[in-house]
Amino acid sequence: MSSRRIKGRFLFRPPESVAATSAVCACLAAACLAAAASPDDTARLRAADEGLQRFLVERPAGERAPHGIPKDIARAKPALGTPFPLYRITPAALAGWTRREPTAELLSPTTQYYFPVLVDGVSVAVLIVDRMRGQWKAVSLGHARLAAELGRIRAAWPESDGFHPQLVVVPQAQQHFFTVPEKGGTNLTLVRPETSLVGPPSSRAPDGQSVGRTTSRKYRDLSGLSDVIPALKREVEACLGHAGGRER
Repeated sequence: MSSRRIKGRFLFRPPESVAATSAVCACLAAACLAAAASPDDTARLRAADEGLQRFLVERPAGERAPHGIPKDIARAKPALGTPFPLYRITPAALAGWTRREPTAELLSPTTQYYFPVLVDGVSVAVLIVDRMRGQWKAVSLGHARLAAELGRIRAAWPESDGFHPQLVVVPQAQQHFFTVPEKGGTNLTLVRPETSLVGPPSSRAPDGQSVGRTTSRKYRDLSGLSDVIPALKREVEACLGHAGGRER
């Protein structure tokens, strides 16, 4: 793949099979960059745009579907959605939690951002961007089942209505949660992947099952911290006990 430099930016010349997709991604990135709040936001969005293009070029058509990406990407025109900053709940935070403590006090920021990859407005994959050695880099593309749930969360709590759901991971439990700060500050809801994937109406999952558009109903009911944390704490403690040590 060749490239040329114009006014300090590299413009890629991808193969014809992804040329149209690259143009769409570049246009979307330009709009996002214009609205970026800081140079760091700009760098992160640029890394996401260039990373998506790179993964689409490098990944053969036959290997795309299991990762949520349609084979014909020139026709599908995948684009980046608004990212979810990833937060983490540590074992120490769980151990010290009290019932008066809000969700925000449990969360620790990470350096990762999860960008939904959209096809016809449907979240079909996740592009993960991480800050590594001071530079933003796209490190992973796929996670189709999680992508479907992120689409459902955004449909249930859209930014257009003033909501900003946050994605949370508990590594020891191998589970993702989300919280909606605008709904009281004490909610934490488990992300529950479906057995079938979500995608454009005309697409099919790799196992042949039909897939449909996202629904906003699934995640409208939020769980309270007092309903989630006790069981989560026991699960993490059991995991650490089996591992033979404690992790902070």
